[in-house]
Amino acid sequence: MTVWALARRVPALQPMEHKGWLAAAAVAGCLPDIDSLIGLSHRGPTHTLGFAVAASTLLAAAVAASGKRREALWMIPTFALIVWLHPVMDFLNGGGPSVALFAPLWSRAFAPVAGGLPLHGYTTEVGGLFGLLLDPRTVTGMIMEAAIFGPLFAATIVQRRSLEIVLGVSGAVVWITFAALASPR
Repeated sequence: MTVWALARRVPALQPMEHKGWLAAAAVAGCLPDIDSLIGLSHRGPTHTLGFAVAASTLLAAAVAASGKRREALWMIPTFALIVWLHPVMDFLNGGGPSVALFAPLWSRAFAPVAGGLPLHGYTTEVGGLFGLLLDPRTVTGMIMEAAIFGPLFAATIVQRRSLEIVLGVSGAVVWITFAALASPR
């Protein structure tokens, strides 16, 4: 949602101010995890740059079909970045399977980096979506995400420059603090 809030400052995207687009950005950020719902291996083909570009191109085609061709061109890079940031953050969270971030351009899979974004422990032991959402590790991770990304998102939507700076710095400080506390000593 933060990327969308920043992108809509581009003159071509200003007509797309409707709050539904903010919701679409939130859904797009979660889209790579559709792999778990449709039976693909987790962090497989939906966690790649190719998937991000394909998904955003489909969205842009729908926008263009509604008569907003100029806006549609900006939708491709904007939503590709939104979708692709999900696997990038998976790469930074320190656990779970490797991520082929640049597929299909480059098939190398990257092992997650410990300490980059220490939001949760990766687990496959939790049964089902509700089990995962109610797992204490997931709840802790969501609280930490809110503490880091909440101020960063707020910084993109406030109207006062000084408040933007304070919120942006506070989100960065929280992120660095969590990373430092999670680092092995």
